Amino acid sequence: MGFLDDIPGGGTKKKRHRQDEIEPEDILVRYTRIKCPKCHSYRVPVYCSRNLPVRYHKCEECGLRFKSVEEL
Repeated sequence: MGFLDDIPGGGTKKKRHRQDEIEPEDILVRYTRIKCPKCHSYRVPVYCSRNLPVRYHKCEECGLRFKSVEEL
């Protein structure tokens, strides 16, 4: 274990792929925009996503904290 392993971006380097090397798959992913359940604002950034598929949000308008769960 190196001394840069605990720094984001430090330690081992990941191999990057060129865009033309990655084959697109015929998969459709449905995306639903998250909004605050209290004031219906769309300004609800994620403040914690360590326990995926659960994400924690805090509304920038009214301050409500809530969680969203990604369907698998």
